[in-house]
Amino acid sequence: MARTKDKKVWPLTIFLIKPGLSQKDALADREDLLEIPVRHGKRSIGRLVVKRPQDSAPTWARLFEGHADLRGLGLRNRSTAAVLFTRRGGSLFALTFGYGRHLLEPGTWVENFGLKTTLNMVESDKIRSIDRKRFDELTTLTREQASRAGSVEQFGLDMEKDVLRALVGTPRDRKLGQSVAGLDALVARVECELKDLPRLLTTYGNEYRKRAYRRSFRWVDQIGEVRDASLVEGLDEDLVSALDARKPATCWMCAPEPLDWGLVAGFRYVWSRASRGVEG
Repeated sequence: MARTKDKKVWPLTIFLIKPGLSQKDALADREDLLEIPVRHGKRSIGRLVVKRPQDSAPTWARLFEGHADLRGLGLRNRSTAAVLFTRRGGSLFALTFGYGRHLLEPGTWVENFGLKTTLNMVESDKIRSIDRKRFDELTTLTREQASRAGSVEQFGLDMEKDVLRALVGTPRDRKLGQSVAGLDALVARVECELKDLPRLLTTYGNEYRKRAYRRSFRWVDQIGEVRDASLVEGLDEDLVSALDARKPATCWMCAPEPLDWGLVAGFRYVWSRASRGVEG
């Protein structure tokens, strides 16, 4: 018998779209998009939405303007973005490729889908890395990676102050991935072919709906970060009211994600009639 060819390991980034929303609802920008049906034989896999690639000169080339002739060297960056929409088990999934995440409308995906699916699938003592946010006098964002797999307790989380924002671990069932990670999106490095996607997505959806994580990670739900757009809007209004009332001691501000401080010099808070916001 001939030996079957080994499958390639693919890094899949998977979002679960909120119930009641369609593919059209989930797309942030529908201009200049191509929609292509995807099939395996007679079986429909889903619909691939691709944004036409755009070429641009690399940003660093501006440093040499007027000092070096770079014309004719073909120094161009090409950005690609695609999203595969597929419905399985009554749920709509969006798999993003390249810059595909930017094609999705913020607030249309299920928050914590990736984190809870990961927690349900991984072995509690096979954690490789965690991202956490600690709320204290000084709010800190930390990513910790261990030299070998271990338990969450070995990472020294403070259950009263830390919010677990992402986790990388090894699934109990290696058919679901060599490693899995996630916060909102589930990122799985999994050995598969296109025909395997329907089965994988059905399984990931089932894993998300489980509450098995509460046995080993019951503290996860104790404190959480609000990212639902409708709730955030109300909280933002409360914050503005507090600032208008000159109560700065009741709130503090920090960057929402880890930053590359080699690229960011600082922040300026702009407050005017024409514009309210933050400049980096």
